Amino acid sequence: MPTVTQPLLHHLALTVTDLDASVRWYEAVFDVHPVLELPHDGGVGMILADPERRTASVRPFRPPSWQARRTSQQLRMTR
Repeated sequence: MPTVTQPLLHHLALTVTDLDASVRWYEAVFDVHPVLELPHDGGVGMILADPERRTASVRPFRPPSWQARRTSQQLRMTR
């Protein structure tokens, strides 16, 4: 019988309305901390990481007039 393994979080990318408040919230709740600023069209996001280097990126929300290249959130799992 094959062994079933539980997937682990690899990374998560989210769009947020308040970058500074979101970074503080993710730090407090998930013990992730800023490791890199992430320049992108119209602003700067943050890469956050936990001690095992699993990452999350948070980017500021842009109003509807801003043409986003990607409209979805991201979640990647690994074994």
